[in-house]
Amino acid sequence: MENTVGVMYASSAGDYAEYLELINYNDFHKITPAQVVGVKGGKISLNTNESDKIMVISTNPAVVGKAPSKEDEKKFKAVAFMGQVPVFELNKAKVGDYIIPSGNNDGYAVAKSKDMMEIDDYKNIIGIAWEETNSSKLINVVVGINTNDVVGVIKEQQNKIADLESTLIKIENYLSKNTDAAFTSNQFDHNLEMVNNDSEWTIHKDLTMSDSFNKIVASIIQNLKDQNINTLKNKDLYIENEVNNYFAGIFFAKEVNQKLSSEEQKFLNQCFKFIVNQVKVNLL
Repeated sequence: MENTVGVMYASSAGDYAEYLELINYNDFHKITPAQVVGVKGGKISLNTNESDKIMVISTNPAVVGKAPSKEDEKKFKAVAFMGQVPVFELNKAKVGDYIIPSGNNDGYAVAKSKDMMEIDDYKNIIGIAWEETNSSKLINVVVGINTNDVVGVIKEQQNKIADLESTLIKIENYLSKNTDAAFTSNQFDHNLEMVNNDSEWTIHKDLTMSDSFNKIVASIIQNLKDQNINTLKNKDLYIENEVNNYFAGIFFAKEVNQKLSSEEQKFLNQCFKFIVNQVKVNLL
């Protein structure tokens, strides 16, 4: 009996990459490993809004193809095609979330759960998160294996359409047999109301009357304006991230939240939302 032995290549690195040419050679030092890039006609840049494909710069590839000549090496970057690769991720992420570009051409990605995905997001999928994070950081993302995801979405949409058509047919049949049927609707008061218990109101009132709190909000707003926040997409994510960073990451810190009681966690979350809201209101 004959044994067939294959060739095994072992490496601590996690992705297969290929060198792709830069659209602008001056971006060689600007574009760094773990950044999200757009591919247009086989060439790369940080512009993801007008690209054919969204990919990520490899950090430590196991195998690299299409190596350029020595004299042209600063015209190319190694881009991850398949495997596990670190990605600069902006917001909270859970294992299994889709990773898509931030939309601001800044090299960052954002995480979206399946329930939050929109149809246009699927063409921009970079990969799937294989790591959880509570704040902006590098996370491990698997790329190149989600090619069938759109098929599932289309099937789901088709099922929903079929259900709607079935429901419409039943309604039409009912109306045709009950010509005197009338529909009534409840009138709703659309005025917005804010409900606070006494402890929440006291906290919020004390904060807004504090000079030190106002200075904190002003400082956060200035940091956001320095980033041209009003020109960015996913603006709310940048605001939340800036508030968390200002307070040394305490709001998103998993190790901190694990030590708090449920009431303390609720209080911390209320404070975070209140500060974020004050920043948004004063940013206008």
